[in-house]
Amino acid sequence: MRIGNETVGPVGGSLLGLAAAVALGLGAAGISNHTGLPTSATSSLSQSRPKKAQAGSAGSKPAVFRPTKIGLPINSSPYAQLAQRIYPGPMSGTAQTMLSGMRFSVKKQGSSLVVRLQEAASSKPLLYRSYPLGYSFFIVDPNASDDMPPLGEYDPADDVFLAVNPQGHIVS
Repeated sequence: MRIGNETVGPVGGSLLGLAAAVALGLGAAGISNHTGLPTSATSSLSQSRPKKAQAGSAGSKPAVFRPTKIGLPINSSPYAQLAQRIYPGPMSGTAQTMLSGMRFSVKKQGSSLVVRLQEAASSKPLLYRSYPLGYSFFIVDPNASDDMPPLGEYDPADDVFLAVNPQGHIVS
């Protein structure tokens, strides 16, 4: 086998083919989870699009959040360095940038917090759920360079919404 002006023997060719196959496999894995962050206990905004019944039209009710898994505390999770609190309290400038092109609201209704997150140019929410009082919410955007205020979010699929229970654990 010849590569350029060099001759590669059968063992070298086999190793070169094996290296190429490994590189393709790693590349495919990287494309499917390009954030490098674990996907458990999270809600990617592109995956949390509500069904028609939850689309937020007049008279519709938010989906009621029912935790199925309690994860790590937010401060000791892989998200700790990237997560920005978006509720309660004032948002940091970084959190506001991560939410550029989005509308985020939390409304207290009885013993629940109704959370709505949607792209500014859309009438359909990416997230419309009711959570128990005491929860806090974070946004993680490992590729914050795709947030371009005032133009908005280039790729909301890489943003991750985290719900954190009163004990500080990520829940899903």
